[in-house]
Amino acid sequence: MDTLGWILVQSFTAITLLYLSWHFWNFRQVRGPFVWPIVGDLPQMMCNHSRMHDWVTQQLQKFGGTYFTYVWIVPGMRKCSVVVTSDPVNIEYVLKTNFGNFPKGPDWQDAFHDLLGNGIFNSDGELWVAQRKTAALEFTAKSLKSFVVGSIWEQIHDGLLPVLTHAIAAQRRRPLDLQDVLLRFTFDNVCRISFGKDPRSLLPGLPANEFATAFELATEATLQRVILPGMLWRLKRALRLGKERHFEQSLRLINKFAKDIIESRRELFSKCKTSDSKLFEDNNAEGADKLPQSDLLSRFMQKKDDQGVPYTDEFLRDTAINFILAGRDTSSVALTWFFWLLDKHPRVEQAILQELLHILSCRKDQTLPSDGSIAAAQKARISFSYEELEKMSYLKAALSETMRLYPPVPLETRYVLHKDTLPDGTNLLEGSHITYSIYAMGRLQSIWGHDCLEFKPERWLQNGRYKTPENHFQFIAFNAGPRVCLGKEMAYLQMKCLAAALILHYRIQIVPQHLIQQKISLTLFMKHGLLVHLQPRNPNAASSL
Repeated sequence: MDTLGWILVQSFTAITLLYLSWHFWNFRQVRGPFVWPIVGDLPQMMCNHSRMHDWVTQQLQKFGGTYFTYVWIVPGMRKCSVVVTSDPVNIEYVLKTNFGNFPKGPDWQDAFHDLLGNGIFNSDGELWVAQRKTAALEFTAKSLKSFVVGSIWEQIHDGLLPVLTHAIAAQRRRPLDLQDVLLRFTFDNVCRISFGKDPRSLLPGLPANEFATAFELATEATLQRVILPGMLWRLKRALRLGKERHFEQSLRLINKFAKDIIESRRELFSKCKTSDSKLFEDNNAEGADKLPQSDLLSRFMQKKDDQGVPYTDEFLRDTAINFILAGRDTSSVALTWFFWLLDKHPRVEQAILQELLHILSCRKDQTLPSDGSIAAAQKARISFSYEELEKMSYLKAALSETMRLYPPVPLETRYVLHKDTLPDGTNLLEGSHITYSIYAMGRLQSIWGHDCLEFKPERWLQNGRYKTPENHFQFIAFNAGPRVCLGKEMAYLQMKCLAAALILHYRIQIVPQHLIQQKISLTLFMKHGLLVHLQPRNPNAASSL
């Protein structure tokens, strides 16, 4: 070997030894998984990719509820650190106490901007405050609640049940993917609530739907941006590679869909406003839910910003798309895990069925015979009123217990605006991130007791009535603090209606040996769907489990 080659080898060896010495000295007492040179704890993440949420839970249990994770450790560069926590005290600090220091951050906003624009779920600061204030007023409107409940039941009777009837006839050839059916239902329903238009993706035979497919592709491409380093997804976008290749086309279709609806709604308003002027001015007036203004888009079209200027079409588009994205997956994912758990716990299904029949038997209008038979419920095109839905304490408890164990959004991440310290003493660097695992929180004995892994709806009941935890930050499936989900009540209404309708009509049985595996994404889908057989409920028995 010549002299130059020898010098290069010696230099490389010296630099390597210096780096390894620097690395192991700096990370010798890290509270978290082992940190490898250069790649940090990426190897452990890759090895546990298929069970990521359970692995994160194990790390949180091991390190007392909070730990550090590192990726790409290079001297001279800021450590790419993320603090992961499941401590309710830490989470309350992030989501409420020092809320202003933990925005969504530039990385998240850049990744979601093409799809969500400056909508409420992709904004921070004053822009978010203004949108939140307007949206909160609409979500408390009595007419919106009436519109939502009516829309759900109409879609159940005219859409869902006919599709399931068709599926029963075909299930000898193949089982039904209940996750797909529920996703189609919630997508159509949230489009009706947000846009006032049903894209009709839920039809017998479950055919492909252009708008639903475009929205799915756009969502998947956006979620991939969150996972990939910013430089990489921007390069893929520039070169039109992978999911980015179809993102632009999908986005054009989504924007056209929104534009056409906004234009047609303006024309409709000009025709209806004169005759119904009083109702247009008062969203809580009797009969207001029958007008074309009942959907969220129409409501925002009649509002003005703080300067008294009507909202632009771009703002209206962003608002509607934001609400569709927020409501599209969450309820369907929660219900998918709910019906899987019911199959494993027939006792819970029996209790829910009895609660539904009891509510029906208490009706004063004698819609059903006093015995509250299943046969009468199935034939009468039964719809539960808002007041009856509020009485379903055990059903709500079972749904909450499902989301405790399988939260639709298993983890959330916030950006650290300024250097900070969590209540447990953990230091946060400016520009770093903090992730809180909602999935892990439901599996920690320190929060839920020794039976935390059991599916036990009774933990949500007190004297037969539904109760929320005293500490609102131990159950954050709907977030908490200033960003608590505005659609929380709407989500429960939708899930109660769907669960009640399906349980009254069918016994849902999971296909034997069907593989249940979590899909690693921002939403806790089942990777292989939920394959089921539908057995029509025996109408001649008070219990047919």
